[in-house]
Amino acid sequence: MQRDADTPAESLPPPPDLRLPPELRLRAGARIREILDRGQRAAGERVLLVALRNELGHARLACVCGRRFDKRAVARNRWRRRIREIFRVRRSELEGGDPGWDWVAVALKREGSIAFARLSKDFLGAAARARRAKPGPPPGRARR
Repeated sequence: MQRDADTPAESLPPPPDLRLPPELRLRAGARIREILDRGQRAAGERVLLVALRNELGHARLACVCGRRFDKRAVARNRWRRRIREIFRVRRSELEGGDPGWDWVAVALKREGSIAFARLSKDFLGAAARARRAKPGPPPGRARR
């Protein structure tokens, strides 16, 4: 939007807040561990999604992206920002008419980069499979 020289900056509307609201963020470490231990899981190409029902009536998200994914913090933070944006924008599709899930997205290491649209499709596909999966850790793998 181009501003006239006469228009003061105070008269312009503030930009919209596009951040993920705090009530949709999952931060409690104990709850994240519970989801990882008991949740329903499904893997996509770049993301492992683990889901567990909550009693809140709306979805929440936590992103887990360790150094194994990439040693550079900038790459890990970019992955987290992309996942949060997919969750924020496509939350209604993610919930699929069934709100009340806590989601933990775990980054999977793969070579090369992935386009945002492909990551979004991967995330939503894994979410649909995770909702249908059996709860608990994968067979043959005990959690620490």
